[in-house]
Amino acid sequence: MNLYILLQDGQPINHPMLETNVLMVFPGIDLNTLPENICKFNRVQKPSIGVYQVFEEPEVTYEIKEDGVCYDVWHYRDMTAEEKQAKIDILVQNKPYPSWVIDTENYTYNPPVTMPTDGNYYWDEASLSWLVFQE
Repeated sequence: MNLYILLQDGQPINHPMLETNVLMVFPGIDLNTLPENICKFNRVQKPSIGVYQVFEEPEVTYEIKEDGVCYDVWHYRDMTAEEKQAKIDILVQNKPYPSWVIDTENYTYNPPVTMPTDGNYYWDEASLSWLVFQE
């Protein structure tokens, strides 16, 4: 799927268009020799960010790179110390069981005993063990 984007004063405007739409809107256009107001566009998948990172506004902008093609550019940053602590506080407040350990590095809860993988189990806090779920 080929994409293109309109340019104004050399900068991308609006959103990328499918090649079929460009051909309908600009009949007779030669896609091998684009006019100055149209640029080829390559989509960049939204990145997976870390648990202590956040997308900024705007999340994505369109920028023309050295190769003359326009790309998605995703904007994110590391959380401030205050934002990170607020997120950790939520994790601590919602701890599912007193015996479980909070892993702030990965933003997860870990049981003191690894859950078996050979069936359906549930955590029993009284015995600090996994019990087979009976249907």
